[in-house]
Amino acid sequence: MTIKTICYVLFLPLLTLAIGCGKKGDSTNGNVDPRDQYVGTYNVTLTEGPPKMRTLKTSIKFSKSSTTGSYLVLTDYAGDNIVELSSSHINLYKHSVNQDAFGDNKDIFSRYGSGDFNGSTVKMTTYTGGNSDGGADVKCDYVGTKQ
Repeated sequence: MTIKTICYVLFLPLLTLAIGCGKKGDSTNGNVDPRDQYVGTYNVTLTEGPPKMRTLKTSIKFSKSSTTGSYLVLTDYAGDNIVELSSSHINLYKHSVNQDAFGDNKDIFSRYGSGDFNGSTVKMTTYTGGNSDGGADVKCDYVGTKQ
C-alpha cells in the first residue's frame, strides 16, 4: 500500500465529513415559521373595559424584526413592542402611554395580558395595572380582524 493510498483512505472520509458540515441554508432549514401567517395589521375593537380606553387602541400591527428575527406587536398610538409570540398565542408584558384610561400619568396600558390569533382574527385581554394611586387593575378585552 503506497503512501498516496494511505492518505486517501485516511483523509477522504474526513474531507467528505467536513464538506457535509457546511452551511445548508438558514436555521429553519427552509421551513416557514408558522408565526409568519399572523404578520399584518389588525383593526381591534374594545368589547369590555373603560370607554376612555377606546381612544387608546384602534389597531395593532404584528411584524417580524428584520434585524433580530423576533416577532413584535406594535400599536398605532405609541410604537413599542409589547408582546412575545409563541405559536398563535401572544403574551403581553408592559407597554407605556402618557396617560391611562383615567387620565393618570403612568406607565399603565397593557401592563400585562394575553391573546390568541385564530386565522384572520385576534382576541386580546389586557390589564392596565390600575391607577397611580394604587387602584385595582382594569381588564380590557379586544377583538380584531386582519386588514
